[in-house]
Amino acid sequence: MAKYFLHTICVFICILVLVNTSGCMSSLPGSSINKPGVTSSDPETGIQEWMDAVNHKDITRLYALAPDEIRQQVSYEQFVQANENNVLFSPAWEFTNYTVLNKTINQSTSSIMAMLVLQKPVSENSTRYESIPVYYTFILVYEDDQWKVWTS
Repeated sequence: MAKYFLHTICVFICILVLVNTSGCMSSLPGSSINKPGVTSSDPETGIQEWMDAVNHKDITRLYALAPDEIRQQVSYEQFVQANENNVLFSPAWEFTNYTVLNKTINQSTSSIMAMLVLQKPVSENSTRYESIPVYYTFILVYEDDQWKVWTS
């Protein structure tokens, strides 16, 4: 009886781990990054928007996602110039998912440390990809009904 009970507990724990893991990982390459349970009031939406803008190589959208304070200090032209050689804008490089490691929210600001998974070709013109963990600290500010994001 104890052996059966222990087996049932182990199966239950395995199911919980699988459910939690699938909730932490999201989408496949070429699609928007969305995690179940993340609502518009959650600062993680800013991270998802940032990743989507990087994946689509959309520098204008990326600049628009920056908080007002940053955009007052850095013009659009300066931002574009600073990102001219950004490897994240390389073709076929994209973020596929993320895992939050630490999250602090204070009313209209948040700081989130996350591990993002960057997928890139093994070599130029390769059809094989490798996944690389990349760590970011995101500073998020809630402005104009949206989480604006900056990385450090």
